[in-house]
Amino acid sequence: MGNLFNSMEFVWRKRADAAEEPQVPRNVSRAERIRRERVALRMRRDPAFADFTAEAQDKLIRAALTDNWEPVLPRFPRIGM
Repeated sequence: MGNLFNSMEFVWRKRADAAEEPQVPRNVSRAERIRRERVALRMRRDPAFADFTAEAQDKLIRAALTDNWEPVLPRFPRIGM
């Protein structure tokens, strides 16, 4: 029989690794969660998304999932200026 504590440690580590991946906050409605996840998925599929650095991609995905664009958008050049 396997050690119960080892299996619990595995589950704990799995959750800790998943926490590093950006996620939609838990306090949003199901419809809003689905909308944000779809926006992030469309961003990941867009070929132009690969032109950004890994750090910029992470910031954009986090902004899409949290719906907090203010810290990200001012850093991009404005069209027509």
